[in-house]
Amino acid sequence: MVVKLEEPSAFFDLQHYAVIEIKGADALEFLSSQFTNDLKKLRQNFSSLATWCSIKGRVLYSFRIWRDQNSFILILPSVHTESFLKRLKMYILRAKVDPELLSDSCVSGLICKENIAPNPDYPQYDNEYVKLEDRTFIKLPAPVSRYLIITTAKKAQTGTHESTTDLNQWQRLDIMAGIPEILPETSDKFLPQMLNMEHLGGLSFQKGCYPGQEIVARVKYRGELKKQLYKAVITTTCKVVPGMTLVSDLNDQETSVGTIINVANFGNDRFLILVVMTISCINNPDIILKDDPHSVFSVLTEQ
Repeated sequence: MVVKLEEPSAFFDLQHYAVIEIKGADALEFLSSQFTNDLKKLRQNFSSLATWCSIKGRVLYSFRIWRDQNSFILILPSVHTESFLKRLKMYILRAKVDPELLSDSCVSGLICKENIAPNPDYPQYDNEYVKLEDRTFIKLPAPVSRYLIITTAKKAQTGTHESTTDLNQWQRLDIMAGIPEILPETSDKFLPQMLNMEHLGGLSFQKGCYPGQEIVARVKYRGELKKQLYKAVITTTCKVVPGMTLVSDLNDQETSVGTIINVANFGNDRFLILVVMTISCINNPDIILKDDPHSVFSVLTEQ
């Protein structure tokens, strides 16, 4: 199945994200020993996806991070803020690292249908960021021009773009870009390579140790990866949410084959989803949503 999105220009209030600053003399070394991406090789003025794993190598948090002068800034779902900061402080011990929730910062999103930057000073490359006065613009992967905007103002200026509260439009583009977002329902369940982090720049096998690194590396080098991230469409009258299970209903015996990571409504009871599935089951014709035996599931064909 092939899906082509025609998304109109729009401005989004992404208030479900939090902004955290981490600074201090030991910040680089400390964060490098915790996160799965290689912060020491992060290009200047570029952001990166990253994950933070448990000691069993399962992803607890996914986020976007970049270096701003002597600090690191990251964005993650605000539902994780309290537990993320609490866990971070547990590991800091005597390191000179100071994490802080930037409660005055807000995150917005901008989509430009014309696929042309509305301002020549905006970042030109995927994951690049540019600071303009009190705002930071990050260009995100998408078939249209798409930007994250971080500002200390209470409300970012929408300019000539129409404001919308329909986050499905924004989430559809995240899904089509293959960007997984771990929420509490899917935390501590998947290895980072199951989320395609290696190819998204959020997982390095050349850097030093971090929690769960031995398990992540063992699966990589022994070729034991049994699950992978896929883009798909599911048609159902049920409300689809992260954490739901897909099953293979063969001979009236249900076998779990996948877990939904992210969802966006696609109209007419159709939902775009990112799903971690058992690789050997991906072509099974009998895959359905566990909660709806009448649902229809189709993996997207890359364009």
